[in-house]
Amino acid sequence: VVFEVGGTQAKSICKKAKTSHVDFHAHRLILKKCAPELADMCGSGGDNMTAVPITDVKPDIFRHVLYYVYGGKVTDKEFKANAKELIDAADKFGIVSLKLEAEACYVKTATLTIDNMLDNLLYADSKNCALL
Repeated sequence: VVFEVGGTQAKSICKKAKTSHVDFHAHRLILKKCAPELADMCGSGGDNMTAVPITDVKPDIFRHVLYYVYGGKVTDKEFKANAKELIDAADKFGIVSLKLEAEACYVKTATLTIDNMLDNLLYADSKNCALL
C-alpha cells in the first residue's frame, strides 16, 4: 500500500496551489493487525499497489504513526512537541496504544488554566480521552 500524505490544495482568493505529497509504503497485514482503521482505508486490493490519499495529517506525524505501527517508539521529545496531533492521528487510525501514550504525555506536559480548561475538556470529550 502507498499512502500519499499531504498534497492538499491551498485555496486563496485568486489562485489554487497544490502542494506536493509525501509517499509512505506499508504492508496490509501489519496495518490490519496494528492499525485497523488505516487498514480499512486500503481496501482488499489483492496484489496490486493501492494509493491511499491522506490529506488531514501532516507527513511528519504520519511518519511517527507508521514507525509506531511497525514496532518503533516515539521519543518523549516528539510526544511533547506533537501530542495533540498524535492523539488525533491515533484516534483516526484506531491505534489505541499510541493514543494512550500520547494522552499520558499531554497530561504531564499541559498546563491547565481557567482560560484553557473548557477547551481541554471539549477536546478530551471529542476524542474519548480517558486520561484527560
